[in-house]
Amino acid sequence: MLPQVLADIETRHQALARAVSGQVEGHLRSAGRELSAVAEYLQHRGDQPAPFRFEPILDAHAGSGEVFAAIYVVDATNTVSALGLPPGSASNAGMGWKSTCRA
Repeated sequence: MLPQVLADIETRHQALARAVSGQVEGHLRSAGRELSAVAEYLQHRGDQPAPFRFEPILDAHAGSGEVFAAIYVVDATNTVSALGLPPGSASNAGMGWKSTCRA
């Protein structure tokens, strides 16, 4: 009887692990699609400096911070050119950030 109980527990754990991993995968795919849509939108913006044209939309997508704690735009040298943060974060509270940050 004990081997059967252990096998049942193992089967239940595997089913739970599959369910949780499916939920995590769905959440990450959704976040990836959102970032792809934001990136596509930002590529079609004007010739303003990056922080002025990117940060409002990045802040909006950072939203409550539930999905993204921050969204960074980096250039080919890994220099941060724009940063989106949820409302009430350090940058959005007037503390600012340095454009010389390295990713």
